[in-house]
Amino acid sequence: MKSNILECIKTACQWTIAQAYKKTTHYDKDTLDRIFLTAPRMYKPSVEDRLLLKWQNVFTIEKFDYFPIDLEDAILATVVREESEVRGFNFGRIQSMTDSKGFGIGHTAKVNGSWFKNACDWGRAMYPFDTLSGLDEDDFKANIHYTENTEGFLLRKEMNVHHLAWLDRYVGQQRGGSHHAAMLIHQINNQNREYTRDITLTSFSLNTNPLQALSEHYYMFVTSEEGYCSVYSNSESQVRHIFREYVCEKIYTILEVDCCKKPVEFIFIKKTDLKINRKVFDIWYKKQIKRGVIIDLLSLLSDAYTYCNEPYLHECKSITLGDYFRTNDLLVKEQMSTSK
Repeated sequence: MKSNILECIKTACQWTIAQAYKKTTHYDKDTLDRIFLTAPRMYKPSVEDRLLLKWQNVFTIEKFDYFPIDLEDAILATVVREESEVRGFNFGRIQSMTDSKGFGIGHTAKVNGSWFKNACDWGRAMYPFDTLSGLDEDDFKANIHYTENTEGFLLRKEMNVHHLAWLDRYVGQQRGGSHHAAMLIHQINNQNREYTRDITLTSFSLNTNPLQALSEHYYMFVTSEEGYCSVYSNSESQVRHIFREYVCEKIYTILEVDCCKKPVEFIFIKKTDLKINRKVFDIWYKKQIKRGVIIDLLSLLSDAYTYCNEPYLHECKSITLGDYFRTNDLLVKEQMSTSK
């Protein structure tokens, strides 16, 4: 009987101590130290439009889930869209395109346009064959004819180009014809040729002032969607769930899956909504930025190239090696023509 009473007293004391501990900053610090985030890995700009960080697609109202009005208004005001008609646009300025059988791993697992930083480099790296080449004036005319009449940027349709100011990148809006277009862009830039088109140019730029005004009231950052917390789960969990459990019940998130190796989460937390000590969280937050597992949103908005640095790669089933210096391309072309 006496031992049972002592055991009850011991249990009650432990519970009281535990509850008192949970109200201390030491508990907040220990909890945060058990949260492990993963660095967001966003792709370097490439020929493939899908791999680009496109703020106009990230900040769309369809992705907002009960955001506060002040935050929603600031986000929607961040991307500025302007449209204009441009006559005599230099076709060689196009760096990325929206559609190709030569993108990603979806069609054939080989080196393709997704691996190259711009269309000019991709076109230069292609090896000539009977229906596609970029060696001389005849090839130049053939590539123009194909692009204008077969597929790519057809003359009978309006030609649309987007400009992303944060990447200073022109993105051709097309369906198909990417190989001939890339070869044409290579010839324009590396062989001092000229080819222009009349286009509709849609320019996207950034106005960060509204979000900067809210930075005093919100934490705004990017991290990987998945993280780990030993007191939450024995396996990886979604960061938003971990944060809602231990940091703040009201967090606002935008999920992005295209421009990154693994999905990343844009997270917004109102500083007054924290359920842990703010000074303790600030110290932890700054450490995570220094570790590279959190990117401050305003820093990403102002300097995309610093953070979009993950090279795109996929496993190849086969690869054809050719003459990179192209010294024998003319001979190859002659052999192809005589074998027809």
